Amino acid sequence: YYFIQQDGSKFKVLFKYNPYFYIATDEGLEREVESVLRRKFADQLADVVHKDMWDLDLPNHLAGHKRKLLQLKFRNVKDLIE
Repeated sequence: YYFIQQDGSKFKVLFKYNPYFYIATDEGLEREVESVLRRKFADQLADVVHKDMWDLDLPNHLAGHKRKLLQLKFRNVKDLIE
């Protein structure tokens, strides 16, 4: 993809990047939360992905226990901020 900056110079982007962030839900409610988010933010969300990640806030995080998180991906930064 090629873009033009405000000063008129051009730059090239080699890959498309979807901005994202993670949210934690109560254990076992991941699918329900995903369903509600997809319905409520259908215009802004590009995808919702389930991820198993280490949660450093857990009291036993050094034992290697993982937590299910939802990765919310957006089409652009504007959709993420709104």
